[in-house]
Amino acid sequence: VTFKMGMHTGPVVAGVIGQKLPRFRLFGDTVNTAARMMQKGFSGSLQFGQETFKELPEWVQVDYRGKIEMKGKGQVDCWLFKPPERSPDARRRSVQFDRFQIEAEDSSPSGSPSR
Repeated sequence: VTFKMGMHTGPVVAGVIGQKLPRFRLFGDTVNTAARMMQKGFSGSLQFGQETFKELPEWVQVDYRGKIEMKGKGQVDCWLFKPPERSPDARRRSVQFDRFQIEAEDSSPSGSPSR
């Protein structure tokens, strides 16, 4: 299975829609921009723009894609998330850093997290 993902950083409005079957929804330019990032992205990649790039910690590896034409925004700088290389014996674990949660590899012999 391959995927395309878009991400954007900014304000949103949240609300519950419906009475019989209530649904939580997000609205705003941030949501629309994330959707357009996904549409213009590559299969198997996570694409994001300048606003998200500025918020990422320095240790996150990214590749600059260049400028793309985005409806309603003109030319926008875009980056692609560069996932860490996985070793075959690595176990996955979730790690929380500030406001970001990522999936990380645990290649320690015992399988327990190392500090």
